[in-house]
Amino acid sequence: MAYTFQDIGACNCPSTTCSYTFTVIGCNSLGAPGLTVSVYTASGGTLLASGTTDGSGVAALSWSGSGGSLWVAITGSARFNSYGQTSTLVCGGLQTITLTVATGYFCVAGCALPWAGTLHGTDSVLGTATLTRSGLSWTGTSSYAFPGYVQGATTWCFSRTITLSWLVDAAGAASVSWTCATGGASGPNPICPATTGGGPCTETASTTVTQSITCPPSLLISQSLTYNGTTTQADHSAALYGQMVGSGAALIWSIGSGTTFATRTFTE
Repeated sequence: MAYTFQDIGACNCPSTTCSYTFTVIGCNSLGAPGLTVSVYTASGGTLLASGTTDGSGVAALSWSGSGGSLWVAITGSARFNSYGQTSTLVCGGLQTITLTVATGYFCVAGCALPWAGTLHGTDSVLGTATLTRSGLSWTGTSSYAFPGYVQGATTWCFSRTITLSWLVDAAGAASVSWTCATGGASGPNPICPATTGGGPCTETASTTVTQSITCPPSLLISQSLTYNGTTTQADHSAALYGQMVGSGAALIWSIGSGTTFATRTFTE
């Protein structure tokens, strides 16, 4: 009996696709964006699928084949400790993975990704400083050559080099403070920058500080310092930032209400 063999093509069998959704949690129970979630057959095995978490920390993956005992890895940020673990994945399922923060990084309210332990501050008038994490905040110091203020024959504030103290607290609120004391002449003096004596000064009630925070991975704290017109009399903010004019009882802010006289930024 003769047989004839004929190629009838590949098997038209249904393919199997497995889908699985991961939610990756970072700081403050928030979904961590921009991380890579990968599924492998085993640790060091074949990559089945990979994807990047969205703004909510979600990555929806799919691959040809089935679920089962597979290796799940999360990479893409030095801010978190590495994650790799065998997990039983059932196709169509969901899994939430909470990461731990790497050494040298710190969670701050409102941000899913932790902040670095070193920040860099810049004030448009006072210069720059490096801040490092200490306790529950970031602190640093810098020097500023205050030019003083002289009107006619009267020195109202002496010129001197002062130390500035920079702070970003646990909630991300930033400030700069300095030592201040009564100025060089008698009468209604401004509270001038000083090296000793007096007390710590920061922005006064006549200054409105407006702050915004952009969370990592591109951390940016932005501040604007604006004279709000609460009082016309020159005060220690006006003195430090060189925004006073006149003398004696007429020693006042040199700018109009609503004028921004300095800006600050803090970055990693």
